[in-house]
Amino acid sequence: MKDYHLELAAITFFVWTYAALAWAMRRSGLARPGATKLSTTIIRHGPDQQFATPIPTPERENIADNLLKFFELSSVSRSILRILAGSEETLSHSDLTNRVNASLVRMGRRSISEHDIRARVMNLMGASLAQMRDGQLSATAAGREVVSRLMACQAAALRS
Repeated sequence: MKDYHLELAAITFFVWTYAALAWAMRRSGLARPGATKLSTTIIRHGPDQQFATPIPTPERENIADNLLKFFELSSVSRSILRILAGSEETLSHSDLTNRVNASLVRMGRRSISEHDIRARVMNLMGASLAQMRDGQLSATAAGREVVSRLMACQAAALRS
């Protein structure tokens, strides 16, 4: 029992020492500026890093257009969102997988695994375009809006 107390005391000592050291560095100005703001340090990039994304221009800064361009390029995510938005009932992952794969096969493409579809659904849920309740998936109002705009863009492209 004493070993347990000794280990607990050692861990507590190290934690408090680390906290005191971090506090002292912050007070003395030795800490990096902004290092205490986790959200900014995670997305801040160094000036010498090269990125694959194009430089923002006024034409590229319209978020709605960029979102629509993403779905135009990502046929699987587009199919998932269209199926969810077009379905009157909620769907399980396996039902969604079956419908997506049937759609892909009709287009002459190969089917994809349920795991890949789950990953894309998680991205759609993270973007608040899809939701899950009691293990059942459905599109959100925003997801339905994206689908309606996609359909309008495609209809306009066909008319041109």
